[in-house]
Amino acid sequence: MGIILCSFIFYTEIQAKSMPTLSLGSQGDLVLILQEYLYQAGHYDGSIDGYFNLQTYDATRAFQQRVGIFPRGIVDPTTWKAIINHYYY
Repeated sequence: MGIILCSFIFYTEIQAKSMPTLSLGSQGDLVLILQEYLYQAGHYDGSIDGYFNLQTYDATRAFQQRVGIFPRGIVDPTTWKAIINHYYY
């Protein structure tokens, strides 16, 4: 059991660290994925358009606060890890 758990944690760390940091002004497919996740999590009700705007920023902060991350509104590896853990596992 310990080996499987360690492998899972290591895999999640690699996934999160390979993701780029997103912040106000970012755009693209990863922002679209972020917005969809934040919508599914109940934090975002704006357009899912791939633009990291103020609504995306506020929703990111709300998610971060909910999971115990300091709410900076920037999607860094710590936030990606929380998203991966909450959404995919």
